[in-house]
Amino acid sequence: DDVTVISRGLLNTSKLDPTLWNFDYICGAGGNEFYHKFRRFDRSLDANGYEVHTEMDKLYSMRFADFAQYCDLRRSYVDQRKSDQAAVEPQFTFVDHKNVEHTLGVWTSALYMIDLDIKRLEPSVFSNFMESFELPAVLPGGSNCMMNTVTPSARPFMGPNLYITPPASFTHFHQDGHGTVDSGHLCIHGYNEIVMLRRLTERHKKHALWILSGKPSDPSKAYADFFDGLYSEPHGDDLGEKPKWASTEMINECKKMGYCPSVCILKPGELIHINKGRLHAFRKLSSAKLPDWDCHAEQRKQLIEEEALDGKEQMCISIAWDWMNRGVTPAGISREVCSVLEATILNKRNGVTSLAIPEMSLFQMARRVPARPAEYEHNSSFLRKLPNNKLQHSLYAPSKELLCQGILPGLRFVVDQHLITMNVGAVDSNERFKRLSIAEIPDTQCNPAESALDPYGDSDFDCKICRVELSNVYYHCDGCEKLLSKDFNICHECYTEKRFAIYHQMHPTNPKKHATLNHTGNNKFDRQKKCPCKNGPACGFCSFCLGCSCRCHTWFTVNTRLFPLKEEEKLFDKVKNLAEGSTQTDDEKTILEERVGMAQNRLQYAKTKVLR
Repeated sequence: DDVTVISRGLLNTSKLDPTLWNFDYICGAGGNEFYHKFRRFDRSLDANGYEVHTEMDKLYSMRFADFAQYCDLRRSYVDQRKSDQAAVEPQFTFVDHKNVEHTLGVWTSALYMIDLDIKRLEPSVFSNFMESFELPAVLPGGSNCMMNTVTPSARPFMGPNLYITPPASFTHFHQDGHGTVDSGHLCIHGYNEIVMLRRLTERHKKHALWILSGKPSDPSKAYADFFDGLYSEPHGDDLGEKPKWASTEMINECKKMGYCPSVCILKPGELIHINKGRLHAFRKLSSAKLPDWDCHAEQRKQLIEEEALDGKEQMCISIAWDWMNRGVTPAGISREVCSVLEATILNKRNGVTSLAIPEMSLFQMARRVPARPAEYEHNSSFLRKLPNNKLQHSLYAPSKELLCQGILPGLRFVVDQHLITMNVGAVDSNERFKRLSIAEIPDTQCNPAESALDPYGDSDFDCKICRVELSNVYYHCDGCEKLLSKDFNICHECYTEKRFAIYHQMHPTNPKKHATLNHTGNNKFDRQKKCPCKNGPACGFCSFCLGCSCRCHTWFTVNTRLFPLKEEEKLFDKVKNLAEGSTQTDDEKTILEERVGMAQNRLQYAKTKVLR
């Protein structure tokens, strides 16, 4: 957690197609199509003559062809400035998707194209990347990723994405996926200046951000008011003025606190692994001189001399993705699982959506891993009639017994929470908020030819209110099902606290408050026939006025997505038996029991803080 790993040679350049990894191709293939994620960074000079870049609010939309024209104009102007510092800066004008015209200086403003989904928008580039990248195990769904046993349609999108920008744009301190995912950042062209801290508790993250924000004078107020690198989007709007880049003094103070800051420059062909929950910041390296206080001042100066970059501008191009590192040893696996579970609990408390799906990943690992034979037996395989090639095992693949030891603590916590959730009984009532049904079978037992719901998909399996993951047990609104044919699914806590007693628009265009159009859990009248609101008629299910009194949206059914709770408990017992059966000594058994207990305490403490 306190070591930063940078790898070289993972991109096999002999397999890369230079006709695809080409700015003209990427923007030319997009042509007049609009892309909607450009950030703008404006250049100015401070009182001492040093360059300062400020991120402007708002994402810009522009055509790929316009972005190519902007980059060409900027490149030409940079070349012209080498011989004529007084050259007049060209102005660039483009029209966005709403036909609004924007004008900016090509040197004053750096446009940063972020999050370009190459799998969807540049499929040839994506295919060539997959052929050329030599460590697919660390990609989303790779063999070292927790989502490896989760069907691809149930995985959230995690890249890889392409990033293109002139130098000096930056991403201030943040944690990817709000602390729930690892990420990989592969530098293709240009250079990235990086600061990254070790994995910390939430309290220490806030303290580190306070230090890196310049230590505002009132710490108690500062924790609420300074730049939020934990629960905001790194390129979100309305974040206020972002702090200056970290100074050497700030880095030294972080070192004294044991936050283990890594200060480095990522070069072309290098990949950095950013562990889940680690605060980090990126800045695209320019050849401009930095003030002495800047933590990268000496490193930049040395690199510019070594690479002869003085006065030159390198376009910065990177590929980045998120994934869920599983770990290798039982202790490592347990730490990774518990870290992401704790982060999802904290995200719920802070009202943000987690990117990762730790519970679904845990269940699928628990189902699939124990099912694999311990030894490869060719005679029992479907492949017995094919040539008998020896199975190649990954050097870093844990045995199923060790993997079960690793996931056991996190799985224990998740199953316990579901036991609490299912400790309810059916209630047959016509009163508002009172009716509760229990589904007879899990979603996986429904015939897909007769049911539109895909339990192995990713749609509607997060709480409609708090956005928490719904891995197995969830509450399904009867009104939205019967009257709208839509899914309004929520978690146990949002149900018990009646947070569903709200209006929530379900219709794509019509916001009218009517039980046949939208979720109306906040109706307060008890009117039936001949209602004075004249917005009826009466509901065919509850008999109350659809316009102002329908009770159906306060009635719910408890569903299970993957398996009944008894099967969930059996699954846990199977993992537990495998984990305990692989311990050879009393000391090993004690260590396993302590690990489970510590994880339970840690996660339950985080859960208790949320409930408060």
